[in-house]
Amino acid sequence: MLHIADLKFSVTEASLACVPCAGGVRWALNIQGAPQSIDGETWSPRAYSERLVGLGHFAESQVKNISGLSLTWGDCYDASRGMPYASLYVFEHADIYDSLITFGAFDGALFDFEWKARCDVFWGEKYKQGLTLHIKTKVRWSRAGAPDSSQSPQ
Repeated sequence: MLHIADLKFSVTEASLACVPCAGGVRWALNIQGAPQSIDGETWSPRAYSERLVGLGHFAESQVKNISGLSLTWGDCYDASRGMPYASLYVFEHADIYDSLITFGAFDGALFDFEWKARCDVFWGEKYKQGLTLHIKTKVRWSRAGAPDSSQSPQ
């Protein structure tokens, strides 16, 4: 399930992709919530990180070693990499911060996964900033595509 404040969404896709790039790999995380109508608006939340911090030193062959790992960050923007740590898309791309991601047991294809954080949505008075985000699901890992020479691992 994917929870934003008091709202609950089924998870339709959850993936951790090992993406080859110049000099190594980067790890991309994508969690997609099922569309849901809320007060006449369709919410289809997507929490993602195009370059998940803390995993860059793991080669694809070491994926099993991610099991048991926790990743944390406070601020939403990583100045050293010049990009956000992670984002939430509902109606626009918004910040995810005060994050704790935990990778649990790994069966060779799926990780037990939990993400606790704060997020912004900017919708109405009730769902603006500093909302709780809680995701608990299974995450499938995969190798995504050919090497991306335009991006170096960080």
